[in-house]
Amino acid sequence: MRIVPRLTLALAATGVLALTIYAAVALSTEEGDLRAAVAREMKLLARSLQVAIENALRDDQARDIAETLARLEVVEPDVDIAVHDLQGQVRSASSGARAATAVEDEVVRQALHDNAMVVRFLPDGGLDRLLVATPLRTDEGAIIGGLSLGKPLDTLTSDLSRTRLAVLVLVAAFAGSALVVGLALGRWFVGRPLERLLRAMERARGGDLHPGLPMARPDEIGLVAREFSRLLGALEVAQREREREEALRREAERTLEHADKLITVGRLSARFAHEIGSPLQVLVGRAQAITETAGVPDKVARHASLIAEQGHRIVQIVRDLLAWTRPPGAPVPTRVSREVHAITTLLELEAKRRSVALRERIDADEVVVACRPGQLQQVVFNLVKNALAATPEGGDVCVVIAREGAEVVLAVEDTGPGIPPEVLARLFEPFFSTRLDDGGVGLGLTVVRGIVDEHGGKVEVGAREGGGSRFLVRWPIFELGQASGSEGTG
Repeated sequence: MRIVPRLTLALAATGVLALTIYAAVALSTEEGDLRAAVAREMKLLARSLQVAIENALRDDQARDIAETLARLEVVEPDVDIAVHDLQGQVRSASSGARAATAVEDEVVRQALHDNAMVVRFLPDGGLDRLLVATPLRTDEGAIIGGLSLGKPLDTLTSDLSRTRLAVLVLVAAFAGSALVVGLALGRWFVGRPLERLLRAMERARGGDLHPGLPMARPDEIGLVAREFSRLLGALEVAQREREREEALRREAERTLEHADKLITVGRLSARFAHEIGSPLQVLVGRAQAITETAGVPDKVARHASLIAEQGHRIVQIVRDLLAWTRPPGAPVPTRVSREVHAITTLLELEAKRRSVALRERIDADEVVVACRPGQLQQVVFNLVKNALAATPEGGDVCVVIAREGAEVVLAVEDTGPGIPPEVLARLFEPFFSTRLDDGGVGLGLTVVRGIVDEHGGKVEVGAREGGGSRFLVRWPIFELGQASGSEGTG
């Protein structure tokens, strides 16, 4: 049930309950007042008759008693009057009086026994009949008989029934009007603003961060709308920051992937230069020897000179190519944990996108190696990126840094399917990749091995306990006394 009908029903029920309690108290009070009034009236009538009948009994004037009862019957036709002897038996009664019941006879005998007036609503406190009994005395106070007055309470009961009906109608009218008015006001002041706020939230969930919230209201709904608007503002700022970080991350990944290709190209170029350098020197030397040999025809000498000239040109091109592909900068002391943290921070969004937990466990925080910071980042980036790609949703990738003797051990562990033997044999071959369909080019692990080998380290591949893969990079630790210079920024 929606909040407006529920709130309206709660308020209406509370009002009806309060009104019902008030009406019950009022009815009870009114009934008590009516009982007291009719009892008072009957007692006054009994005392008036008591004096007249006592005088008639003392004078033994039965006729006067009958006349008194007859006159009173004209005035109070619905009152039954009876005169009793000392045993409670009826000596005289009004003409229309009905026969006394056993309970009424008991009330008369009680009045005679107690020598006091007794007022009783019959049956047992009900509202069918009111009975008043009083003793009759002589001037000396001796009891000579009793007087009883009985009156039906049909009129009183009728009045109370009409009052109850009026109260029920009032309560029903209040409940109906409270429901109608409560629903209308609740709809106007609560239901419509909440629906508007809900539609705005639905638009915000769809990506609209300016959905037109009802912020001008001075009540709690306006307060919620303003708070939600501030939340959307913070979300918009966070979204822009995330987009900026995502752009930076993609740019950094592209830079590192481009560096992989450049390193590979450099290694291929160096190998190419080494392979053609020696034969080219032989050709250039022979061509120069021909030009310097006496008796060689001029045409042959000219061709030999041209060969030597172009050979020197090719040698210079190879030297320039080697100079261009040679990485800039010299190794510097670089803290491993700093570069690892930089890469894990860079790849956090990638891990979240894949629903993979990316963690660090650093047991040797201050370990330093000698290399360019970019090279160490290149190694960590390629290993962690491959681990994320191999780990299914809900999996785990952990980067561990530990020290073993004079080496730092960098381990990258994943919970993927592991590496098949046929793939393991070709893992470090250039341009070999199991993810060619996903954009892999097969250079990452080649670059990793090349960088680690260049710095006197070693790369090991194995299985992780419990399933998955484990890449270990063992790198010689740089001791501060080995070379001058300060630690790299990394």
